[in-house]
Amino acid sequence: MTSGTWVRTGGVVLERGFAEALGVRVGDRVTISGRGYPVVGIAISAATPVYPWSDGGQGPGPNGYGGRLWLTTADARAAAGASSTVYLVHLKLTDPAEPLRWRDTVFTHDRRGDSSAGVRTWRTVLQTDTNLIRDTEPDLVVGGWLLAAAAIVTLAALAAVRATRDNRRAGLLKAVGAGPRTVAAVLLTRYVLLTALATVLGLTVGSLTAPALADPSAGLLATTGPPSAGVVAAAVFLAVVVAGTGTLGPVVRAARGSTVDALADPVHHPRLTGLTAYLPTSLLVGVRLLARRPGRAVLTAIGTATIGVTVAALLAYRATPGPDSPALTAVHGRADQVLVGVTLALVALSGVNSVFVGWSTAVQARRALAVTRTLGATPGQVVIALCTAQLLPVLPAVVVGMPAGTGLYSFFHPKMVLPPGSWLLGAGLAVVLAVCALTAVPAWVHTRRPTGCALEPA
Repeated sequence: MTSGTWVRTGGVVLERGFAEALGVRVGDRVTISGRGYPVVGIAISAATPVYPWSDGGQGPGPNGYGGRLWLTTADARAAAGASSTVYLVHLKLTDPAEPLRWRDTVFTHDRRGDSSAGVRTWRTVLQTDTNLIRDTEPDLVVGGWLLAAAAIVTLAALAAVRATRDNRRAGLLKAVGAGPRTVAAVLLTRYVLLTALATVLGLTVGSLTAPALADPSAGLLATTGPPSAGVVAAAVFLAVVVAGTGTLGPVVRAARGSTVDALADPVHHPRLTGLTAYLPTSLLVGVRLLARRPGRAVLTAIGTATIGVTVAALLAYRATPGPDSPALTAVHGRADQVLVGVTLALVALSGVNSVFVGWSTAVQARRALAVTRTLGATPGQVVIALCTAQLLPVLPAVVVGMPAGTGLYSFFHPKMVLPPGSWLLGAGLAVVLAVCALTAVPAWVHTRRPTGCALEPA
């Protein structure tokens, strides 16, 4: 029993998965064969698979998915009326490893005649319950890898925001005699502390949300506990890998660069002048910003591609017809929740990525943009230029990410139905507009500063 009391005369106890699908709680009333019964309790059972496969008495047919409930013997006979009786008998074999041989020996055709007899072993119950978890496993695994990629991009974007100060700090440390190892250790310290804090926070949130994520059906008991030592070690290892992948490159470059290069501004490439001379002012400045920081374009493209893959997979899931049975619809709703959760997490990370990259681009180009404004460029043109530097890698990322998402979904779900082109086009435009809006905010904040302040040393 999970709530209420056990069955009594005039009352009914429902299996918990069946009750959740019906939206029934203790105290509600249900109708069985035209008779009303109050729900006196909710229970689960390990003797049969969970809903909608918990009713082993029904034969194959359009009504083959039924729930399970308990009545007293008198109430059950009254509800059955003149219908044929079905018996469910639990047996414990002396040789549990040979249930199929026992079935073939006992239920021969000459013994059972025209009656039907079905045998379900404990392995059948376990396999059926496990299938609920396997249905959502691909979504969790692929979603986890996409979230890891987005996390790497987020840390790399954070490192990009700090790149200018890190380079100057590295130059100052070298100027007073610090070696490359000391410089790298100093620069990595903040990222290590941030990674440790994020790991603790992630394990805490994961421990609190694990019962809901690890419970594929209300008919199963949620037995999740605190993370084991192996899980903690795996989380720490993954956090270190993600942090190292996202920040080690910029830190090593800052530590190994010369002191003069670290204290100097980035070199301007004269060849860009001839290639972009005839472009409009906003596009000209945006292309030059992009060419001076190609690593930002890669970060933006990867982050946008991950959200494009996830959104396209979610649209493919929505476009694919679901099961006709309401019972199976409730089961497949778990996959829907997983996809929506992964999508929301990726949207949040992608939003942070866009803000970080847009802000770092505006900060590191503040002097060049200040000179551009001094020469006559308006704040609006500067904002458009910064948005252009972001949108140029976003467009190909969306074009590649959306088809990749549908292809990845079809790999795990061969019966996928391709979403309408209008859905994909609308989602792609929404992603592009969202990135543009998130980039415009830090760009607009940057243009609010007077030009003279932007030309002062940082």
